[in-house]
Amino acid sequence: MSLIIIKEDTLVKNDENGDLKWDISHLSQKKQAANFLKCFEQKLCVYSPSVKQLYSKYSMNIPAYFKGNMVILPDPYGFNENFSNIPTSAIQKSAIHIIPGSTSTPEKYYIVASLKGGRTSNPIAFKRAMEKLICLSNDKETFLPVITKGDLREFNLEQPCIHLHTLKLSKLDSLSPLQKNSLKNTIIDLIKQIR
Repeated sequence: MSLIIIKEDTLVKNDENGDLKWDISHLSQKKQAANFLKCFEQKLCVYSPSVKQLYSKYSMNIPAYFKGNMVILPDPYGFNENFSNIPTSAIQKSAIHIIPGSTSTPEKYYIVASLKGGRTSNPIAFKRAMEKLICLSNDKETFLPVITKGDLREFNLEQPCIHLHTLKLSKLDSLSPLQKNSLKNTIIDLIKQIR
């Protein structure tokens, strides 16, 4: 999958929403990390705390003069697929990370969990891990993965990883049960598209 290159002057300037400009200059393998994140475009919802919105329809772009920034551009026509009034308290850190497989592994993506003492769990195939995480959670607190600025990281300083946050439906007091169910189904349906 290739990255879309855009001119910096075509980027939407929105001082109010700096959450959508991701600085990845600190990563040692910037292009590899950007390509890895691009694999999850419109498959993991992106949360913007400054405007309290969750985007399921967006594109990930890098400026033509790549200096270590990626820009998330929400689909201006994706009104039905993007969600407003999502408080920051509803987005919580998890210990779950997505890492890429290698040429010697049968799966394309794996899940690892951070453990105490800086250790990580053994990798589990992404699809199987997500099925377990979603099925094992109770109805009120289903594990609903989302990403936000800063979630593109490095795993063992040699390969990219995506840290997952989780959306807590119980913290969405301003949304109706119908809206909560729609949001939950959107996130789960997107996750099922990751292969």
